[in-house]
Formats: sequence, structure tokens, C-alpha cells
Amino acid sequence: MYIFLTHGIMSIIILKLGYIKNMINYDFDIAAILIEIILIVFYYQKKNVPSSQNRIFLMIVYVLTFSSVMEIATSHIKLYCSFFPAWIQWLMECLYYTGTNTLGISYLLYCSAILKIRDDSSVSKKAYTVFRFALYVPYFAALLIIWLTPVLSSVYPLAFSIVPGEGYVRNNNLWFYLLYGITAYYIIFGFTLLNIFKARIPSTRRYLLSLYIFVVAAAAIIQMLKFGLLVQCFFISLATLIFFFCIQKPEVVIDSITGAFNQIAFIQIANRQIIKKDNYTCIFILLDDTVFMGNTLGFTQLNNFLKEVAQYLISNFSYYDVFSINQGCFCVTVKNPTEEKVAMITSQLQDRFRKTWIHDSVALRLYSRICVVNCPEDANTGEDILDIIAMMSSDERYKKPLIYAKDIDLEDKSKNSDDLNWN
Repeated sequence: MYIFLTHGIMSIIILKLGYIKNMINYDFDIAAILIEIILIVFYYQKKNVPSSQNRIFLMIVYVLTFSSVMEIATSHIKLYCSFFPAWIQWLMECLYYTGTNTLGISYLLYCSAILKIRDDSSVSKKAYTVFRFALYVPYFAALLIIWLTPVLSSVYPLAFSIVPGEGYVRNNNLWFYLLYGITAYYIIFGFTLLNIFKARIPSTRRYLLSLYIFVVAAAAIIQMLKFGLLVQCFFISLATLIFFFCIQKPEVVIDSITGAFNQIAFIQIANRQIIKKDNYTCIFILLDDTVFMGNTLGFTQLNNFLKEVAQYLISNFSYYDVFSINQGCFCVTVKNPTEEKVAMITSQLQDRFRKTWIHDSVALRLYSRICVVNCPEDANTGEDILDIIAMMSSDERYKKPLIYAKDIDLEDKSKNSDDLNWN
């Protein structure tokens, strides 16, 4: 499949390079928009952890879509410039340059999110302030150049010009190439971070992120040579598509049986919330005797009932994140909790689990226990939270319908948690 795609893409590029120089062709931008629509549809079809990495990835896709549309619009306006007033031409070009220059800082933000720079406790506050300065100042400088260009056009030409009868003309001067230089700065910055913190991510991910540099460079060179090919957004969209399936991998954080977030997602979100010092409560639901039920009913039937439980939790607690931590262990997380809100949820859960569950005409009583963990008071990391649940699950003292983490003795948690496999 990959060989077929590569061959097809290279064939298109070779054919298009044969076009007459300066002839405008929209095929690549149309293809880019189709890729971006596919990415948006796939993104929203899958469950995604509400992390900075996912938010930045989605921002990149939206910025790419905007840039592709603006590239087509500005090229069309240039062809028919006599029909458009100068202010529209200025506005559209400024919007286009804003979109393309946002891609550079977006890439760096994406790299820093994957490397968890912001969550790194070893990075001092001063060092992080310097990082933020190096991150945002060049971007705002680029925006200043772009939006001052029409303002100062009659006094001093900056990045580009709007010539009567000819439309958009780029100024081959310092200001124009400075915009490309700022984009290059962000890409090199991201590449540097990937190499400094390379131990934090698998080598495959690092190579794919590094590939972005060569993709953007190749696209920029082709587009600057004025072959009439609008390939920049297409190449970047193609790289982003690879990111989605090889780096984002939404299925990695989804439990394959229940469709809820899994333990990996739980630890990511819990650690993120604790680092942000946000108050939140984890309400765990532990189902007893799942192994016995699996041996009695068959594990296929047991999995069907676990799906029923997960769907009930997702449907009835849609404002919260729902996790399937392990077979028969679910969790609902509540941000900014109040005692009344937590009490209402636990009461609703207890009422539901007193009733039977029915699937394919099979009725089953699922005996549950609920554990309430308040963070960060009861635990400092996602792993600590799981240790508490391991203790509750393995110690006979805590075989109660409802228990709070503050009432659990954690002195022997290491010994007890080792006895329970949460993977």
C-alpha cells in the first residue's frame, strides 16, 4: 500500500513539474483540502485524550485547511486582479501569509507537547520563560511584518506589493525572505528539541517528526521556483496525515473491548491535571467476580456486559471522562468537584448497579464497589491513584459498597499493588 501511494504521488509530481513555468494549477491544493477534511473527520470519529498534543494537532489541521483555501483564493484573485479592489487583495494576501507562518510555530508547539517540555519539573521557571520568549517573539515579529506591509506600502515596501493591473507581487527583499527565515527558525528549533530530548520518545516518532523538515523544505523550494505548482500545503498535509496514523494513534488510548479511554489515557490525563494543580475527583467502579463470571458465562458474554456498563457510563456522564482501567474496573473523573456533585454521582451509580443488566435476553447482576479518590489530596500521580485502587481491590478490609481513599491504609500499598496486574 505504501509503495503504491509513494509511486502515485511521485508520478503526480513529475507530471506537474512538466507544466509550463508560471502556470497556476490548483490540483495539489484541492488534494490537500481533501486530505485535511479526511483528517478532521477521522479526528472527531475517534476518542481523543484532551491533551495539549491533540489540541495542537487539531489546530495544525485547521490552519492547514485555512491556508489551502487561502492559497486557491489568492491565486484566483491574482489571475483576475482587475475585478477585485486593492484592499481585498491586500487582506487576502495578509490572511494567507498569516496562515502559512502559523504552521511553523504550530510544528514547534507540537514537538514540545510530544516531548512534554511544559510538564517537565526539571525545567526551571526561568528556563521556561526564556523558552516561551524564543517561541512567541519571532511569530509576532512575522505577523508585524505581514500586517504592516499594506500599511507602509506607499512609503516603504515590505514583504509583498499589490501592483495595479498585475495584482500580488512578492518583493524579493530582506523582509520577504525573513518570513521564510522565521518559519525555518521554528523548524530548526523543533529539530533541535527532538535531538536534545530524544530519549523521551521512540526513534520512529523522532524520525517522522524530522521528516517534516525535509517535506516543508522541498515544498518551499518548488513553490519559490515558480513552477506554478501550489504544493506547500499538499506536502504538509501529507506529512500531517502520516503523523495522525503513526504518531497520534487514537486507538492507543482506547480500550478495545469497551470503547472507553484506557489505563494509558487515565495516567496521561491524571498526571496532567496534577501538574496543573487542578482539583478533580476519580470515582472508581470495581465489579466483583469478573473472572468467575467469565468462566461461567464465557468471556465473550462477559465482554458484552462490560460494553453495556461502559456505554451506560459514557451516555449518562457525558460531561466527564470515562475510563476502562482494567477488566471490571471503570472510572469517572470529575473536574472541579463539589461534595454534592460527587455524592449525586455515587448515588446514581449505586442505584443503577442494584438493578440487573440485560444483554441479548441474558440478565445479570453486577456487584460493584465504589472508591472515591480526591486529587491532589489523596494522590500525587496517576500511578499513585492506581495503587490506591489496587489496595482496595486486594485487601479484604475494603470490601465495602462505598469507600473513600482517605480511609485506606497505604503503608503496604507497594506489596499489594504488585499482586495485582493492571496492564
